[in-house]
Amino acid sequence: MKLSIFIQAEMESLIPEEQIENVDVFFDSKTIALIVITIVLFIIALTFFQQLKKANSRIKELNQKTNFSSFESAKQSRDQAEIVSLRAEIVSLREENEELKRQLTDKKQIPNTERVNVIEEIKEEKQELLEEGPIVQNLMIEKPEVLFLPSPFEDSKFSAEDVSKERAPFSLYKIKLSSSKVSGELTLLEDADLSRALNSPDHYLEKACVYENAFNINATSIEVIEEGEVKLDNQDWLVISKVKIKFI
Repeated sequence: MKLSIFIQAEMESLIPEEQIENVDVFFDSKTIALIVITIVLFIIALTFFQQLKKANSRIKELNQKTNFSSFESAKQSRDQAEIVSLRAEIVSLREENEELKRQLTDKKQIPNTERVNVIEEIKEEKQELLEEGPIVQNLMIEKPEVLFLPSPFEDSKFSAEDVSKERAPFSLYKIKLSSSKVSGELTLLEDADLSRALNSPDHYLEKACVYENAFNINATSIEVIEEGEVKLDNQDWLVISKVKIKFI
């Protein structure tokens, strides 16, 4: 022991101190780096190995027949429950159908007296109407035909070409035809647009009307006092008696 210590001391004395310090420092840093890297790689490899092992174990568990059998049993249980529910629903619908058939049969067996009474009343009313048919026909009165006209084209004459069966915006006079269709009552439309007639009474009014009061430029409307009379003369309506009006 003393010999080895002596030899080591002698060797150290032969090597310069600076070289000895450099060699120790280099050796220590290299050794530490290698040790650290080795430890890190070992830890990484160990962790990867453990994870791989767990994954393989999980795959084996999933591939086991026991899991598939439990899955199939669960599916069969669910299908069985659905079948039971459908059967119960079918039974309920059958019972409801039978009940409806029974109620329908009962209704057919019970005589509907109210329905019979209504049918009899309808028959009686129909017979009465048939018996009174000629009387009803005699009471029917045909509605008079109505014609609308604008202003006369000359004194006491309306042109048949201007006649309309429908009221138009320019309509000012109305003829209610008699049954002969060749004569009728003439009147002025009080609710028509009378602005043109009041502005030009000589053109629109004097040719078919007579005035009860004097024409007033401030008048705003016209009142019919008495209807006139017209007669079909060739293709024109001839005024037999003019409409009597009053300015208001």
